[in-house]
Amino acid sequence: GSWRALNGSGLVPSQQLSEVNAHAASLQLEFQPAFIQLLGVLGLGPSVAIYPILPHGKLSTMGVPLWSAGGQIRYQLRYFREQPLVPVVAYEADYWMYRFDQLRETGRYWTYGPTAGLWLLLNTLDSSSATSIYTEYGISRTYLVAELKMKRGGIPARRIDSRAYYFGLRFEL
Repeated sequence: GSWRALNGSGLVPSQQLSEVNAHAASLQLEFQPAFIQLLGVLGLGPSVAIYPILPHGKLSTMGVPLWSAGGQIRYQLRYFREQPLVPVVAYEADYWMYRFDQLRETGRYWTYGPTAGLWLLLNTLDSSSATSIYTEYGISRTYLVAELKMKRGGIPARRIDSRAYYFGLRFEL
């Protein structure tokens, strides 16, 4: 998730871009087929995100006017088992849908962009909890995730050009 997902870009042309704050909550799934693993770990998969907007001006009663669905390809620079810090790079493409009831406007567009991040393996901090989670739920690794996502795209009235920090958890089965 991100506290300031779009840096206010491309939401409402009549307002200052910095005045509108969209949050983000996203879910990404990733598959890592063994036949494409050479050096590091390469994965690909679908993603979905919602972007709630804090009440402000013309968007004062909005709930979740933005959402997206898409996919990503991600490369983890992970070269040994239980590597404590894992740098990652990714490229994402998302199909956005928006609906601003008060402005009587709906639309759809694509955004694309790279992602760079660093993951901290939590298993190394508490190995007994990691063993318990693996035994009970089958989760082999848990990471604390910090990523910078850069997105561009849209339509002339709704251009997205943002850099946003995302933080979260990653669970590997």
